[in-house]
Amino acid sequence: MAALDSTSQTRLLTIKNLLLGVTLALIFIVGAMAIVGLNTASNEKSRAERAMTLNSLIDDIVTLKLSVSGERNYTLTAYGFPEAVPDEFSTKISINRGAVEGAYDNIRLKLQDLPEFDGKDSNPERFEAANKKFEAYKTEFFDAYNAYVALFDTTDSDIGVGADERVSRSSTVRKAMDSLIEAAARVRGEIEANYDFGDGRIAVVNRLKYQLWVMIEYAAREAASLGENVSSGEPISIIKKGQGDRYGGYGQSAWEQVQAIAVSTTASANIAAQLEQIQDVFFDQFEETRFELYDLSDDAVDEADDPFDVNVNYGRSPLQWMETANGAVEPVMMMSRYANQLSTELNNEAVSSASAAMATSIILIIVVLGVGGVSVWVVLSRVVSPVNALSDTM
Repeated sequence: MAALDSTSQTRLLTIKNLLLGVTLALIFIVGAMAIVGLNTASNEKSRAERAMTLNSLIDDIVTLKLSVSGERNYTLTAYGFPEAVPDEFSTKISINRGAVEGAYDNIRLKLQDLPEFDGKDSNPERFEAANKKFEAYKTEFFDAYNAYVALFDTTDSDIGVGADERVSRSSTVRKAMDSLIEAAARVRGEIEANYDFGDGRIAVVNRLKYQLWVMIEYAAREAASLGENVSSGEPISIIKKGQGDRYGGYGQSAWEQVQAIAVSTTASANIAAQLEQIQDVFFDQFEETRFELYDLSDDAVDEADDPFDVNVNYGRSPLQWMETANGAVEPVMMMSRYANQLSTELNNEAVSSASAAMATSIILIIVVLGVGGVSVWVVLSRVVSPVNALSDTM
């Protein structure tokens, strides 16, 4: 009888252990899957939030570049005035400087809090090289900004008097502003090259934003260069014509990429209308206006008795030229704003999706723990206990 009781007890323990083992194994598997899902969702959310921060920094860099570009247009045009510069130009210069200062402060603070580049473990050598390059680019950017600010007093002094008293520093001013814009562009390029934005669509939109900026930048460079001629009445030099050709080539190359990226990103009627507007206003109409200025310059030189004493009537005031140039880039700016909005929406979508996945994983973990507890209780109280009772009865 004792041997029978021992055998029954052994079998009971075996059944108990088997049931509990299977139950706990299932709980462990499902729970582990939920935890892995939670960890993945958490990483995705962190990456999406980081991408949102990086895009905010990129937007500040774009604001700085566009504001410096706007200031450059009005400043270089102002240098061509034969008399004191109108108040409208000084006001525009001041507004753009304020925007540059605000964007620069944001950039400087955000650069201090940037997380380290991706790829530290997978490719340490590239990681170190990228960080070294980035530090050099940041130093160049800060130095370029200081050089830009250092010219404020002399620039204001120059454009506040007539041409006979003015020191012509337009080339120095242009170089300082161009250097700041280029330094900011290099910082942006390293940010986009060394971080994973999580969603490939965000990277595509960032490429679109960059190419749109290229179009705006080189159009603005030519507008500033021609503005100096419009205000001074001087003919356009061969060097400036060649420069304009190069700027136009850069803009056309960027435009081809913009069309390819925009069409691949979205096929909406809105984007198609924007592309058409850019082609019509930015390229066709503005190109015709630019060519008109070149033709007026050439005609004046051909008709002049003294080729070294030519005054060209460009048929528009400097302020009208600025308004024309700004109006020409407005469709490009509109698409740039659309790209910014699209980038923000994609970031928000990524954060929301990751947050939802995290919530789902947490709920699943809670459910697994609850079901697991109930299952263990069922095994112990509803299966093992009756078997024990039956064994005792036998």
